[in-house]
Amino acid sequence: MKKLIFEKKLNILEQKSRQAEKEFPLKSNKEPKNIYSIEKNNLFFKMRSLRYLLQTDKSSNLLRYFLKSPLKHSKNLFISYLNKKSYIQENDFLLFNFGSLEEFKKELLNKNNLFLYGFSYCHKPKECPKDRFSSFCEYFENSPICNQCMFGKIKNSIHEDDIFTPIKDVNFIANKILELKKTNRNREVIFILTACNLSIKMFSDLANMLNLRGLSIQLRGRTCINFNSFLLSERFEKKNLTSLSDESINFLFETLKIRHNVLINGLRA
Repeated sequence: MKKLIFEKKLNILEQKSRQAEKEFPLKSNKEPKNIYSIEKNNLFFKMRSLRYLLQTDKSSNLLRYFLKSPLKHSKNLFISYLNKKSYIQENDFLLFNFGSLEEFKKELLNKNNLFLYGFSYCHKPKECPKDRFSSFCEYFENSPICNQCMFGKIKNSIHEDDIFTPIKDVNFIANKILELKKTNRNREVIFILTACNLSIKMFSDLANMLNLRGLSIQLRGRTCINFNSFLLSERFEKKNLTSLSDESINFLFETLKIRHNVLINGLRA
C-alpha cells in the first residue's frame, strides 16, 4: 500500500491543477519564447562572477568556508577555471561533480542522502498570492493559483526528509547548501536546482570550488541574456516568465517518486 501513496497524491494534485486551469488560467501557462544567454563563459566572465558572489555575500559565509581549507578550495577553483565548461551537460540537465545523469540517479537510492530542491523565483506565477520575489512559498490548498504552480506541486510531493526552497538570488542557494551541510554532517547534501543558463554558469565554479554535488536544470523562456539583465533579476526587476520543458518536469517528478519509495519503503521505484 505504501508504494501507492506518492502516485495517489500526484494524481490528486494533477486533477486539482486541471480543474484550476479551467477556472482561472494563469498567464504563465502560455509557452514563452525561448531566449538564451549571449555571455561567453570565458575567464573574464568567471572572474566577474566570483567578484559578484563575494561582494553580495553579506554574511561572509562563503569566504569563511573557503578559509577553512584555502589550498584545497583554491586548487578546485583553479581546475574549474581551466575547464571550458565547469559541468557535464545532457540536454537541459547540467551535472556538477557527477560523470553522467545515470550516476546522479543512483544517488537517489541512498536513504542517507539529503536532496535539496531549489527553484528559481522567476518561474513562480505572476499571480502568486504571496511574494513572488522571495525564498518563501506558502501553499493555499483551495487557491487555483497554487494548484497550478510548479512550486506548489513540488512542495506537496516532496518527502519530508528532503527539502524544497524557492531561490531568491544566486548567493542564496550556496549559503543554503552550506547551512544544510553544517546541520546534517552525517548526510551528503545533493542539490537539484532550476535556474537560467547564465545563473548556472555563475554558480558553476563556486560549486566546483566547494566540491558541491548536484544537478541544475536549465529554465526556458524569458531568461537572462547577459550580466546586466541578470543584475536586474537579482534586484527583483523581472517581469518576464520562465518555464521548464516537459522532459525536465517528468524528470523532477520521477526523482520525487524514487525518493518516496526509498525513504518510505526502502525500495527502488
